[in-house]
Amino acid sequence: MLTIICGENTIEAYNFFLEKKKEFIDKKYEVLEIDSSAIEELIHWQSENLSLFATKKVFFTRNLNKKINKTNKKTLMLIDRVVNDKKINIFDFEEGMEKRNLKVQKNVLIKEFKLPISIFNFLDNLYPGNLATVIKNLNLLSKTTASELIFFMLTKRIRQLLMIKLNHKLDGLQLWQLKKLNCQAKLWSKQTLIKFYQSLFQLEIKVKTGSNPFDLKKSLELLFTYLL
Repeated sequence: MLTIICGENTIEAYNFFLEKKKEFIDKKYEVLEIDSSAIEELIHWQSENLSLFATKKVFFTRNLNKKINKTNKKTLMLIDRVVNDKKINIFDFEEGMEKRNLKVQKNVLIKEFKLPISIFNFLDNLYPGNLATVIKNLNLLSKTTASELIFFMLTKRIRQLLMIKLNHKLDGLQLWQLKKLNCQAKLWSKQTLIKFYQSLFQLEIKVKTGSNPFDLKKSLELLFTYLL
């Protein structure tokens, strides 16, 4: 059995992933985290040593989708066995992956965490000269959305805009999304986007090392004031 936990709301998706781990620990299961490349070995263990699965075990992995090659029959047969084998229980966390981009969905239990619509409004209004609107939207958004998620999505959007400016290809997006990003990118200079992305990277380091004198929301406000 395979359960895939995915969605652009990475924070909530990952929290659910961790909650499932705790839930099985509380139920006295043996919780094992494995690399997604070890799925084939897991199948072999199951066939060669049934006693291994006599006790309650559950497996957790990450980004299995990257390992799946739809043109490789061996890989697809392997995933099919995992999906249909009730003796194996695997939870897979796909960071930032939308359900529609999953390579395998048939007979798979999928838990997708979507982003609130308001965060897209916030991101779409992010461009130089629009500081007042951005700060207003940030204050409204932060009442219902974690600052960490806002920061994650902001970094992703600035990276996308910068890639467009650098003429790099963006994969996994629909045509209307690309058109919208291209229009937004035209409102930015390449130099400002580079500076913005570097500033977000430096801010992330300060947050992780505990050296940031302000909370994350206040830090974003200061950054917007400087760059917008």
